[in-house]
Amino acid sequence: MRPGEHRFVVGEVVEMKKPHPCGAAQWEIWRTGIDFGIKCLGCGRRVMIPRKKFERQVRRVVSPAPGAPGPSRPPGPPPRER
Repeated sequence: MRPGEHRFVVGEVVEMKKPHPCGAAQWEIWRTGIDFGIKCLGCGRRVMIPRKKFERQVRRVVSPAPGAPGPSRPPGPPPRER
């Protein structure tokens, strides 16, 4: 993933190029800005890294943030209320 190619948001899960010492390579973003705060999904360790380093080290976005716009719903009747 090239720097500036994706706008990262809090709550996204990303896969990094190098795994954490605990063995996990997936991280959850918990802070964005000049520095990124990420949490290891293997052991729960939280670290802060500079934006440039973060953007270089991200391999792919594993899952979007909750509530982020996803693929649109196919046309059809709205869901029924119960």
